Amino acid sequence: MNPNRMRSSFGFGSRLTRVGKRLLIVYTAIYVAELLLEHWLHIPVVAFLQIYPPAADSFHIWQIVTHPFIHNPQAPLGFLINGLVLYFFAAPVEFALGTGRFLVLFYLSALGAALAGMALSGVPGFQAPFMGMLPACWP
Repeated sequence: MNPNRMRSSFGFGSRLTRVGKRLLIVYTAIYVAELLLEHWLHIPVVAFLQIYPPAADSFHIWQIVTHPFIHNPQAPLGFLINGLVLYFFAAPVEFALGTGRFLVLFYLSALGAALAGMALSGVPGFQAPFMGMLPACWP
């Protein structure tokens, strides 16, 4: 009997690529920096980087780029869920599309979320400002 056939592999079913690992490392480093700046140094960096409706005084053009990279420091569960979604879906999507097209899809999804959020910002009950990578993870 072949001993290799008797071994079962345990894992989560995702072979994270180099780009996926780098994205997770960058998001984690940014979240840790947010926690340090917000909680320990009391610097409101999240309010500066989250995206506001274009009509708001707090809106700045760079928020279109920065909003997917930040998360609410008061809600670590949201960051963990987003990280898990990225962990499980980055590799299969990147394998299917290739690295370049995966990154284009990833950032276009984040841009689409920003544009949709800004378009819906006048709807009553729609919570603005907003932030996070979930729209980029669920294209």
